[in-house]
Amino acid sequence: ADEDSRRAAIQAALVKAGRLDALVNNAGFSAGGPLELVTLDDARQQFETNVWGALHLAQLAVPAMRAAGGGRIVNVTSVMGRLSVPFSGLYAASKHALEVLSDNLRWELNPWNIKVILVEPGFVKTRFGHNSLPWRERFFDHPLYAKYLERDARTRRVAQRGSAPLEVARVIERALTDPNPAPRYASGLDPHAALFVRRLVPDRLYDF
Repeated sequence: ADEDSRRAAIQAALVKAGRLDALVNNAGFSAGGPLELVTLDDARQQFETNVWGALHLAQLAVPAMRAAGGGRIVNVTSVMGRLSVPFSGLYAASKHALEVLSDNLRWELNPWNIKVILVEPGFVKTRFGHNSLPWRERFFDHPLYAKYLERDARTRRVAQRGSAPLEVARVIERALTDPNPAPRYASGLDPHAALFVRRLVPDRLYDF
């Protein structure tokens, strides 16, 4: 979320290597909570890290990739870029925004052989859930939302039985090395299952 840091990172890579072939945008966090109660500052922080930081790094990388005759930008989003769950509205919105921006970048940069690829993990066994907990804890005692957030916390503990980080790393490697990369790669079984169910199930049933 630091503009100077982003510029310094790209410049350091160019100084060290003399060219830039790949950019992987994997930074992200979840500012969870009921959308009625989260602040606009929460939303700004969420989008600055998850969306604008990734877009700006891509903007900084593209001229060097064009000069090199091509390159790859891999944006790590989430299965929640295409569906959402309660109390993760800001996170899902940011990942959906990154999906849309990635689609547009893929179309717009194609003439210069710059491939833009999405990697969509499901739940991964990292500290992501732990790091997002303070955002949710602010609302644990709220008289209207406490019992719903407690139920949500139980669900998330089960969901932490996700894939290993190495599985996602292998998918990112594949996105970087496939001769003809796909626009999207899902990582783990839960994204495939969730997206399959979402496509088949009507909205009212899905809500239930």
